[in-house]
Amino acid sequence: VDWATDVINEIRDDVEKEFVHGMILRGIHEKVFQSKTSSSYAHLITSWYDMIQKLGDKLEVKHNILTNYTILEWVYAEYKNAHYDEELRKNNDKPFLYFENEEFIVRPLICRKDFHDEAEAQGNCVERMYMDYVYNNRTHVVVVRKKSNPDESFITCEVNLDGRINQYLYAYNRYVHGGSEYAFKLLYQEHLTSSLKE
Repeated sequence: VDWATDVINEIRDDVEKEFVHGMILRGIHEKVFQSKTSSSYAHLITSWYDMIQKLGDKLEVKHNILTNYTILEWVYAEYKNAHYDEELRKNNDKPFLYFENEEFIVRPLICRKDFHDEAEAQGNCVERMYMDYVYNNRTHVVVVRKKSNPDESFITCEVNLDGRINQYLYAYNRYVHGGSEYAFKLLYQEHLTSSLKE
């Protein structure tokens, strides 16, 4: 199945890859995936893996896939509510993400309120989409502020786990093309690259 190959090829971790492959085969066997789109399959399986990792459960399925997934969602919702900010801080409050020069300062978002405030001020999807990615340790999100006005939102930045800047955007997802803030992006990327090499 083409979509299954695409999903598996994007996974770096061998244990996760084996789990996802097994779940795809089981879902096809149980005919669970027949009425869904391929993106739904991928989301269901990767969400399942993330929930199991957080809960520390064994990678096993005791019922059919949809029943097991529903039970897992209930348990996970309680866990997530109790541990969300703790996980955000653990995954995103990394020393290498902090950086500054004479004009700008970068800091990570480390709690739900940080993500909410940034999304409201910037008119972007950082809370709706990226907060869960950070919670699941799949990416980092930082903010760039002017030192002259550190409390005002300016640029939202996504940093991949390998230290590569993936997005660097003004409010309403407008691209940063020039000026000192673009030069700062280049400096920050150098900092990230050198920090992760150490």
